[in-house]
Amino acid sequence: SLFEGGPGSASAEGVLGLEALYMLSRAIAHGDDALEKLCLTNAASAFHEVRLSDISQLSTDAVVRVLSLDDLGVYSEDFVHSAVELYIKSQGDKLSDAEQSRLWGCCRFAFLSTRIQAQMLLLPHIPAQRFLESEVAA
Repeated sequence: SLFEGGPGSASAEGVLGLEALYMLSRAIAHGDDALEKLCLTNAASAFHEVRLSDISQLSTDAVVRVLSLDDLGVYSEDFVHSAVELYIKSQGDKLSDAEQSRLWGCCRFAFLSTRIQAQMLLLPHIPAQRFLESEVAA
């Protein structure tokens, strides 16, 4: 898992992304803005290499900060949707409605596949206004 053993304990696959996420969570916890900025850049560029199950160990703030980046290294916005969906499921009842809304707000709705867009319209805690704004902007 992401935090067991700390940095250096990850497998060779996705080490950069995992290391950056680990360091990001520490930087946020300790209020180190310079380190946070550096970690965000590295985590964003390698995010496609991260096992989505590993993000469940991050704080909601860290997940939102990473997934909100415009230069997030993913091949499709559907990957962001999957990350948010898995994170919310992994947290169970620990997340408030506002936190769930913030997480779903990371998805750039206009860039999701039509199948995922249709599914999202049925989910609670989806910021409908953002969905409409995103469709108008596209």
